[in-house]
Amino acid sequence: MKRIILIPACFLFFASTILAQEREKSGMIKTTKGILVVWNEPDNYYTIEIKGKQITPAEQPLLFQVDGLFFQIQTAEKKAFLQGNVDKKLDDKTILATHRDWEGDYLSGVLKKKLQIDSEWLKLADGTDALGWSYDMPRKMVPDGQSAKKQFYLAVVKRNHVLLLNSALTGDDNDKTIRQLLLDTINTLRSTDKPLPLQKAAEMIRNSN
Repeated sequence: MKRIILIPACFLFFASTILAQEREKSGMIKTTKGILVVWNEPDNYYTIEIKGKQITPAEQPLLFQVDGLFFQIQTAEKKAFLQGNVDKKLDDKTILATHRDWEGDYLSGVLKKKLQIDSEWLKLADGTDALGWSYDMPRKMVPDGQSAKKQFYLAVVKRNHVLLLNSALTGDDNDKTIRQLLLDTINTLRSTDKPLPLQKAAEMIRNSN
């Protein structure tokens, strides 16, 4: 990441999502435990809380450092990877497995090496199925020991999308800490069918304290 920006105020806008005045803005709001991401992309509305003592967002939306750990939030529309099966009634496990394979094929192409992906099924606090998966980075990608040595992902189905959290293992990181960050974050996911104004989200946080 090039420049890191600290969160200086009550909330920070994701500038790239400010497309029109009539559309609700996406942004981040401080909470007592970290920040609440309010994402107001049309047909992809959700909030998710990232907990940590020091959270620094990068210039690229939904990319952070959380207590020194790389952390990213991504979403993919089902139609992007289900292709002809998008209209079929598939269960969440089938959707998540298909998404993992699709992402894995793409990453293998980028890294120019077929990845050996390890997967595990998890149950979230509300009973939702989640798929965790990881892979070791090819050795040629980490010659100096400073880059990510292993990538970790955790995904859930979110209406017409799959939401994917990503973090990475470096020399000083701990597998358990990374897995816990992904799990704690995904358990705060709230998906809606309409946008949430940032001011209303801020008021909800104040009332809950």
